[in-house]
Amino acid sequence: MGSPPSDETVVITLGQNHGDPSVITVNCADKIGLSCDLTRIIFDAGLSVVRGDLSTDGKWCYLIFWVLPRTGSGRPIRWAILKRNLISACPPNPAHIFFMDIPEPRPKNVYILQICSSDRAGLLNDVSQVLWELELAVQKVKVSTTPEGKVMDFFFITDNRDLLHTTKRREDVCNRLKSVIGESSTNCELRLAPPELTAMEYAPILLLSPSIVGELFTSELTQFQADSNSLQSKSTLINKVSVTIDNSLSPGHTLLQISCKDRRGLLYDVLRTLKDYNIQESARWIYLHCKLMEGR
Repeated sequence: MGSPPSDETVVITLGQNHGDPSVITVNCADKIGLSCDLTRIIFDAGLSVVRGDLSTDGKWCYLIFWVLPRTGSGRPIRWAILKRNLISACPPNPAHIFFMDIPEPRPKNVYILQICSSDRAGLLNDVSQVLWELELAVQKVKVSTTPEGKVMDFFFITDNRDLLHTTKRREDVCNRLKSVIGESSTNCELRLAPPELTAMEYAPILLLSPSIVGELFTSELTQFQADSNSLQSKSTLINKVSVTIDNSLSPGHTLLQISCKDRRGLLYDVLRTLKDYNIQESARWIYLHCKLMEGR
């Protein structure tokens, strides 16, 4: 058995002057996907990682993130909640760090949050902020907007408090969301995801009856999605991405070097991919200059 991470596991040093990055250091036992989990928490807090370093011996790791508030987020950074969430993502400290394998944490139950309401500017941002403040981690989102101005959003979420199985917790979440959305007609449902959807491989729209799908989604929406896909394809041609994999430098490690245009959530997506393939980092270097990101 190991001891839980202490308050000193995560140290946050705020930037001294306006525009200076704040520094987040994490010193804890290592596990596969740890940097992915930490990066997601930082992103959900409204921060962007402008630089990062990681060192590990496979058992213990030391991570440093230089962060700045995301442009256009327009919300205060709740540093106390951020620190608490970062500590909760760290594995327990093993009693004998060099002789004991770190157990993988028990996977949390995945719940589906369904929200139906009228669309408005900033709706998704407001909902995401509420979920973060309630310590609910969003694993995947499906957002659908109709030409008639209706939205049906599905959030695959896990509860950092492990209380979503209680009726009170579910009611508190829905009531908080309804108060933020501000519409009496808002429909909020929260339920445990069935086993076949837990892996989050299927679109949650399959949960709807054909009559509801026909009412909400018209041919105009199909055309809208086609136009969006066309614009996305054109944008892909503009962005240049370089991914280099080198096995010649070390018999035990692989060098993965990525150079591309920066975007929101890029670092998390890269680290999540490594985690999904059960790949553990031994060192990481990240540098952001202008709007280009380089990582190794």
